[in-house]
Amino acid sequence: MKTACLMLPLLMLTACGSAETSVTDPETDTKTSIAAALPGSSGISAPADLPGFAALMPGASVQSAIRGGEGETRGLVSYQVKASPAAVIEHYRKLGTAAGLKVLAEATTGDGRMLAMGRETGNDAAMQVTVTPYEGEDMVMVALVYDAGAGK
Repeated sequence: MKTACLMLPLLMLTACGSAETSVTDPETDTKTSIAAALPGSSGISAPADLPGFAALMPGASVQSAIRGGEGETRGLVSYQVKASPAAVIEHYRKLGTAAGLKVLAEATTGDGRMLAMGRETGNDAAMQVTVTPYEGEDMVMVALVYDAGAGK
């Protein structure tokens, strides 16, 4: 149900030509920011507070970004980039390892790849990266879910 509530503002954004809005969860009063690239645009800005382990690959064209509530450094960013799925996974494996994250899960399905990394101590930093081939040669779509954790 919450996914449907978040998708409605995105659909309204496209209809009115705007690319950014926020919604408030009526149960928790938590505000969530949502941004999406409109058809024909070259992308949107990445969230300014991405943790170091969640840095986008060079040449990334951000298509959507959903950020956590006020004071939270977590969210989802989807972007297109000219790279192989293996190169994207390796990029995030290196960043995650340098930040002290450990591989929690990894999977390959067809041409797609997934990597989940985190710390195994309570409410701490974590990320999940899913990479799928996209239209055009050497293009992939990356979905990056990140949480800087309690220590930010």
